[in-house]
Amino acid sequence: MLKCFAKLILDSCKNKMLGMYSVLANFSMLRLVQNVTKL
Repeated sequence: MLKCFAKLILDSCKNKMLGMYSVLANFSMLRLVQNVTKL
């Protein structure tokens, strides 16, 4: 029971981290594209 709960929390944390990371990656890609198009 406790193991299942811990796994659930870990998975949701991982998903949150992945989501944050993909948002950051998309943002930096957008900035990069903007900088390149300015040149």
